Order: sequence, then C-alpha cells, then structure tokens
Amino acid sequence: MRLAQLLCQLANAATKNQPTLIGYNLIIMLFKSFLYGILAALGALVVELGILSFFFDSYFSGANAGYSTSVSFLLVAAILEEISKALFVFKLNAQENNVLKPYLAAMLVGLGFFAAEFALKQPLFSNGSIIQSTGVLFVHVFTTFILGYALWKAPRKRTALIAMTALNIALHFGYNILVLSYS
Repeated sequence: MRLAQLLCQLANAATKNQPTLIGYNLIIMLFKSFLYGILAALGALVVELGILSFFFDSYFSGANAGYSTSVSFLLVAAILEEISKALFVFKLNAQENNVLKPYLAAMLVGLGFFAAEFALKQPLFSNGSIIQSTGVLFVHVFTTFILGYALWKAPRKRTALIAMTALNIALHFGYNILVLSYS
C-alpha cells in the first residue's frame, strides 16, 4: 500500500498536483500500456512460432536454413510484430480516459514488447552484444512512438495507423537485415 501511495504522490507531482484520481489513472495507464506491450509480444510470438513450424520447417531442423529463408522469416516477423503492436497502440489511443499522451502510452507498449521479447528469447540475446539488445529496445520503442505520435496528431486515425504501420514494418525489417548481415 505504501508503494501505491508513493507512486500516486509521484504521479501527482508529475501532473502538477491535480486531483488524486488523475494520479491513480496515470499509474493504471502506465501499467496497462506496459501490459499491452507484453500481450502484443506474446501474441506475435505464438503466431511467429506457428508460421515457423509450418512454412519454415528448416529453421527447426537446421537443414537448408539459408539466407533467403532467414530474410523471408525476418520480414514475416517484422510484419507480425508491428501489426501486433499497432493494434494495441490503436486500442489505447481510442480510450477516452487516457491521461497519458498517446505517444507516451505507445512508447510503454514498445517497452513492454521489448521486455517480453527479451525475457522469452533470452538465449538469442545472450550470444549477441549489449548493442544488439539496445538496438532491439530502440526499434520497439521508436516504432511505437512514431505510431503513437501519428495517431495523436493525425485527423484521420485509420489512415495514420495503416501508413505508420507500413513505415514501422520497413524500419523493423531494415533493422533485422542489418543485424543479420553483421552476425
């Protein structure tokens, strides 16, 4: 209970001592946004594993797992991950009682996505460097920021959602190719 009170005091200070209800709503939105990122990562991972086992069976067997298969899967992974994050960011943006700016809530979705991906794919990151892990963090937080900012500013939300998701897929895929070419 003391932790919740401390968090509310911090939230009230951050919202210039507006009523306590805003502090509670802020804390709830912080956790909700982060949780949405985790859920987005879990959903994307389940679909990625299904696609891997169905279309890219050579990934699991190790036979014929060449560059073209890797590139194809990296494109599929970028598409699935960005669409998954976009759905949750769009849902957060549509809520009336959001006390956070949409781009801040979106960034927390990206942070939650990274946290879940890092926790679930830890063996993949342990072979890489801290730079690679930081790159993954940056990609997820930056792409959700772009989407959240566009949804906040754009008069036509669905058009912004589609356009920014396409841009984010390209950015994410570009990052994946960069990592693949240097590993």
